[in-house]
Amino acid sequence: MHMSKIITGLLFSTFFALSGCFSIDSHVLHSTGREHVLVSNYGWTLFHTIPLISGNATPEDERLFPFALFRDDVTIDKAQEGLARYARARKKKTSTLVYRNDDKVLMSIPGLNIPVPIPYILCYHEVQLSGELE
Repeated sequence: MHMSKIITGLLFSTFFALSGCFSIDSHVLHSTGREHVLVSNYGWTLFHTIPLISGNATPEDERLFPFALFRDDVTIDKAQEGLARYARARKKKTSTLVYRNDDKVLMSIPGLNIPVPIPYILCYHEVQLSGELE
């Protein structure tokens, strides 16, 4: 009985540790006076195609949870929507946009990109979009 509570606790802890995250971070560049904004989101997929969990890209006032189950919010479109909402709220326009997509297979051998034990069961996906507000 006591062991099942420990295992359940570990499963919930693992779930929240692996859950996705959608975030918007900003900083004013002292050299230009412009605000630099970074929007990022990451999540996990099964076999590189079936979304399991990701950061919830829905606007904060409309979302119930910070993560989305079985929905792929890790897209450049969702990141652009988040950046556009952020810029509109500050009545500014975006410029100098740069993005990055990153896909990784869970438990790969460092430096060799060989997944262990079977390729592409659980995959990590991340998208980042950054730009300046003017």
